[in-house]
Amino acid sequence: MAGAGLTGAVTDIPARFTITARDGLGNRVLTGGAPFRFVVLPGSAALRVTTRLVDNRDGTYSATYTVTSGTGLVTLYVTLEGVQVTAGCPTVATSQGRTGCRATVRATAGPFVLEQTRSSGPGAFVGFANEPIAGFPLEANPTEYASGRFDIELLDAAGIPLATATEPFAVLLNNSAEGVVLVPGGPDAIARRRELLQQAGVASGLDRPVAPGTYAVFYARSRAGAYSLKITHAGADVTELVLGSHPDYEAGRLLTLYPAGTAPARSSYQLLSPLPAAVGEPIVLGLAARDRFGNLQRYSPENPDPGAPFVATLEAAGAVAATATVTEAADAALARGVAGLTQAATFAPLRLTGSYAVRVRVGAESVPPLAGSAPPTGLVLGVVPGAVDAMLAAAEGDGLRGAMAGESATVEVTPRDAGGNVVNDGSLVCDVAMARADGVLQYTDTLGARVFVEDAVDAFCTPDPSCLDAASELECVYLVTYNVTHAAVYNLTVRLCTEEAASVGDCAAVGGGPFPNVTVSPGPVPDAAAGYIVFVNPPTRLAAGEEHTLMLQAQDGYGNDADTGGLALAVYFQLLPDGGVPGTPARAINDNNDGSYEVLYELEEGGLGVRYLCTVYLGTDVAANLTLQTSAPPISAERSFVYGAATERAVAGVLQTAFVQLADHTGRYQSDVAWGQQIRVTLSPQVVEYAPTIVRQNDGDRLMLIQYLAFEVLPDGYTLTVELESDSPTLYPIAVVQGVGAGPNPGVFRVQLLPGPIMPNMTYIDDALDYTGVAGVMQVVRIVTRDAYGNRGAYKPTAARLPLLFEPDGDGPDGEPFLQGPGPALAAYVELAGPGDPGVYVARWMAEAAGSYGLRIYLGGAPLRAGPSGLPGTLAFFLAAGPSDYTAFTALGPGVTAPVPA
Repeated sequence: MAGAGLTGAVTDIPARFTITARDGLGNRVLTGGAPFRFVVLPGSAALRVTTRLVDNRDGTYSATYTVTSGTGLVTLYVTLEGVQVTAGCPTVATSQGRTGCRATVRATAGPFVLEQTRSSGPGAFVGFANEPIAGFPLEANPTEYASGRFDIELLDAAGIPLATATEPFAVLLNNSAEGVVLVPGGPDAIARRRELLQQAGVASGLDRPVAPGTYAVFYARSRAGAYSLKITHAGADVTELVLGSHPDYEAGRLLTLYPAGTAPARSSYQLLSPLPAAVGEPIVLGLAARDRFGNLQRYSPENPDPGAPFVATLEAAGAVAATATVTEAADAALARGVAGLTQAATFAPLRLTGSYAVRVRVGAESVPPLAGSAPPTGLVLGVVPGAVDAMLAAAEGDGLRGAMAGESATVEVTPRDAGGNVVNDGSLVCDVAMARADGVLQYTDTLGARVFVEDAVDAFCTPDPSCLDAASELECVYLVTYNVTHAAVYNLTVRLCTEEAASVGDCAAVGGGPFPNVTVSPGPVPDAAAGYIVFVNPPTRLAAGEEHTLMLQAQDGYGNDADTGGLALAVYFQLLPDGGVPGTPARAINDNNDGSYEVLYELEEGGLGVRYLCTVYLGTDVAANLTLQTSAPPISAERSFVYGAATERAVAGVLQTAFVQLADHTGRYQSDVAWGQQIRVTLSPQVVEYAPTIVRQNDGDRLMLIQYLAFEVLPDGYTLTVELESDSPTLYPIAVVQGVGAGPNPGVFRVQLLPGPIMPNMTYIDDALDYTGVAGVMQVVRIVTRDAYGNRGAYKPTAARLPLLFEPDGDGPDGEPFLQGPGPALAAYVELAGPGDPGVYVARWMAEAAGSYGLRIYLGGAPLRAGPSGLPGTLAFFLAAGPSDYTAFTALGPGVTAPVPA
């Protein structure tokens, strides 16, 4: 908010301020319609207030309030959708939750004080020869002498406006009061203003009211320009006192009067574009806008055209063909800097040739051409074809579809301008580029510099004689000719432009190019076909004894693959070096009718160093030949076999080896599998540390080794499977013995895993034995033997061969006695437990004397331990004299421990 009314008011004099709407980002809103509300609350009951809020429709709102009686404080409240607006308030007051601007109402003015006089309104520095300009607070006035207005406000010592204006003020323009009228404000100001202006020969029309205590100064001049402005009071110069300081008008207090509205009859236009006008080129007119007094307009953002706008058209056959865009002269390159122009009318480029009449109007009135620049009746333009537009150039001919390899093809290109008019110009630059659709660049001809790629393409573009003859009535045509020897699908690009455009690299493709799917097809196969029949993806090695396929491709004289069949080919396979000529014929030759041939054949012999010569005949002529390397036939699962003890039994922890003898379908032994084959070996269940694998042997026995390693002895043993894999998902089990299958499941072996050698550190005395006994009765101690992997069972199952040491008398390997106690042992020996308890031995001993005994049994020079997790040492026993003679154990020395029976 802004305005004097935010600070205070004078009784009976309207106080005003302005509300400027802004959006959420602080930008000024340029349209009206916002629901502002304005309320004035008096500070006492003696104050009477009226209010008014006007939407100016430009984002501003004029608020007016008048205190009709009383003085004191008032609070101004402005809200927008319930939100209080206080921005701009000199003094903010809050009462009962409402916030507004605090203003002071004073009594009417005292005596006039000259020093307090001030001016308001823009007319103090600018004016108009005819009408006020939009955007200034001046009302429109249709008379030719009403130029503008500003106000002189009369104030008392406190700055309060007077109620009437009766002071002897005068206003002079160029030291003359002619055309200047001072209208005093007050209740009869409007009637008084009309009377004074009528006396001065000026009809004012509508205007804003003149406040009491204010002189409304009206002035008029018919010529635009700068005028000196002088204000006197009682004959004394008070200009600076009234107008104050203004940095732009310090010198001479100048007042600028702008031209009046545009008068069509006094305005003019002229052509700025070169002649003749061309299609595709803009046409620019220079406009000189003048008012009825001949003043040249000076348009600017602050001073737009107050009159009706210019309308410029081009007409053909009585109809409007184009309408120009009118801008300031400074915005058009051709009009910039041309003296006497105010605006420019620019027509978009025309598309059709012919004659066009230029018409310029303001409203319904015509604007004449500049004197001497055209006939008074108006300017008539002849429009000729413009610069070539490659996008609109036309291309046609069989060459757009393609040709046969080695044959020439042509395309006709008609140059046209932006309007589609034929351009008869033989000096254009015409370039050709052909690229294969798969991205391989074959040829390019850039601005006449030809580059050939392996002589694959020859192409050029030349103008027809009709383009070089200005008098020719034929349309200009450029001929594109190409000859391609590589059959493929091509993209053909033709570029057409002027030499100037080509020099800066601005040469566009005809039709927007390239032209796709230009198909160059193969030519015929030469009669002498040698070198024109080729092998397609020839094999590097072939397996004997199987049917194979060999692909042949016929080609034309340029090496392109032929696309038709019909050749009478014969194919033979000769064993090198001494096979008969021509050799064994192919089983079949299939003509695919697309230039390719499928040859079916089988080679009888194969292996390392065995070669065949494949010869292709066309008639009696040799068309092609190829040396073929062979390999042994594929391995046959039915004729191969597996053998070796490892297919039946194995020892835990020992690497096992079996043998695979490979043979082909004829039964011949082979040393390797053929291409696409491999041997797969599995051992289940997979509780192994070393998975089964195939190890190839390079010696002359042509064997393959199967190796595996297992550790855990399983009751049901292991299943070893040997199978032949190929490209198909089928697995072929290999026979068990040579030439004979293994019953219903060939290639599947049941392997029994045996324990390994007994290990002392894994062997223990069964901790489930009874540590008590009866003197004179044979005592039994169970010994559980295990190999290094914890498997029970003896690799050497006889007791005589087990290195267990247990003697009734004497000392063990470590110097400790075998048996110590109250009496000697009568017997002591070790034996195998029996077949139903594999890997278990029993030590038997007997003593006559009752009491505690210490027992040590040795294996491999070390005493056994009690239980799988016990410590090696002496076992404690107690022998009773009879069934009830149990006493406490006696200590037998360090390291001897035993449980005390209940």
